[in-house]
Amino acid sequence: MKHELCKISDRIYYMDFGPDTDRPNLGYIKGDKYSLMFDCGASAAHVEEYKRVLAESGLAFPDAAVLSHWHWDHALGMSFLGIPVIAGKETNEKLKEVCKWEWNLEDMKKRVKTGEDILFCYDMVQREHGMDLKAIPHFRTADIVFEESLDIDLGGVTCRIRHVGGPHSKDSVICYVPEEEFAFLSDSAGKDLFGMPWNYDPEKPEEAGIEMSKMPYDAEALNAYLAELAKYPFKNCIKGHEYHSSRDVFIASIAGPDL
Repeated sequence: MKHELCKISDRIYYMDFGPDTDRPNLGYIKGDKYSLMFDCGASAAHVEEYKRVLAESGLAFPDAAVLSHWHWDHALGMSFLGIPVIAGKETNEKLKEVCKWEWNLEDMKKRVKTGEDILFCYDMVQREHGMDLKAIPHFRTADIVFEESLDIDLGGVTCRIRHVGGPHSKDSVICYVPEEEFAFLSDSAGKDLFGMPWNYDPEKPEEAGIEMSKMPYDAEALNAYLAELAKYPFKNCIKGHEYHSSRDVFIASIAGPDL
């Protein structure tokens, strides 16, 4: 799967998402002294693509990475980065739990039945990693853990890492870059795929997006999330599995007529 590096400014970049296996966008913030990666990737192959697009653009591999939340497509690449990974406390506590998971079809099926995991992840993990499931690394915990907020000065640009929760996963954090008026939101604005009932036929992967679009938001959770985001005056942003947009377009995409 070939990706491209998208440039927002001289400071802000991201490698585009891959819907075929649910790979998320991987952010890159370039400072005068250091650079930072936002989200850690889904696999060794995903990380290698990130390294490739950075090298082709003359950008150094980042000095550290921030994990937005615990889900596999954002976290399994941690084992292949070779740099310190930063995560919120809630995310790291969840990582401690999922470090115990085994990656074989029997255990993966059991987790879907118990509700620890969902069919969509069961399907996409296999699409990303192939049938050689033994090659999938275990999750690992973060090297640096923060409570609710962390500011990182990269030199000329600041990354404000903030726990915002949100309807998708309660541990979600964002990266707000005030000098660029930009925010990496990852999946924080997404729907609750783990907590709400939904299904699709893995033989028809195009159905997954259709079924997701039918799912409602929890209005209370979404309103609380939007109130939290109001603290950060970014003008442009990017979600985990879509291209970047203005703040207005982003808000309109999640706030329906009832909110």
